[in-house]
Amino acid sequence: MPRTFQDGQLGILAKALSIKPLSRWIREDFRNIRGLSYETAVWLLVYQEQLKGMEKEITKNRQATEMTLITAVNDIIEESGFEGLGINAVAAKAKVSKMLIYRYFNSLDGLIAAYIQQNDYWINFDEELPDQAHLAAFIKQIFKRQIMWLRENYTLKRLYRWELTTDNKFVKELRNKREEKGIWLVEAVSKLSKHPKKEIAAMASIITAAISYLALLEENCPVYNGLKIQQESGWEELEEGINLLVDLWLQKQL
Repeated sequence: MPRTFQDGQLGILAKALSIKPLSRWIREDFRNIRGLSYETAVWLLVYQEQLKGMEKEITKNRQATEMTLITAVNDIIEESGFEGLGINAVAAKAKVSKMLIYRYFNSLDGLIAAYIQQNDYWINFDEELPDQAHLAAFIKQIFKRQIMWLRENYTLKRLYRWELTTDNKFVKELRNKREEKGIWLVEAVSKLSKHPKKEIAAMASIITAAISYLALLEENCPVYNGLKIQQESGWEELEEGINLLVDLWLQKQL
């Protein structure tokens, strides 16, 4: 008894055949099936394309759920602090089963690491490299944006504190990705400035570490070495100091 197309299957077949004729599908995709008739090939093609569509939908749904869970982490920390974060709390906030946290992220630590990865300044750094004439402005802007990025993200600062006390596989992966981007940037600046990589790495580490420390300290410490880090004026003075260091370093004789 001949089979009939179900809803949507005819459209799936038409789309597949618009890509290439059935003879090519048989020759290229079903070549390992001996004695394949055209009728059977049609149904194989339909089922194959249906499966692809289902896989895309599953991936799309997973990505949406992952984003919902990551957003829930942010909302909980902003509302209740890091102490309010837990598997049950995140699942309730996201309105999904807590089993999805384990399925997609393996654990709460994995979910926290995913939040950091999505929001980390250095991991997500993708600015276009300048020419040599604009290198100083480029470097100054990098540090200025790091300051803004950290100071404006309350949740990220909370989770950086968590990262400092953690050394699991998720955190190690984060640090490796951050390190890869850092090494790439050091090498790029070295080529543009003609300064040795070890010199650039040391300068960058000192400045970025200082920015991170002061941004984490800001909430509970009004003044650091006379800089009022709970006020914009203090950060403006810090930026001026960073800019001076960058200029002096680039002007240094090799």
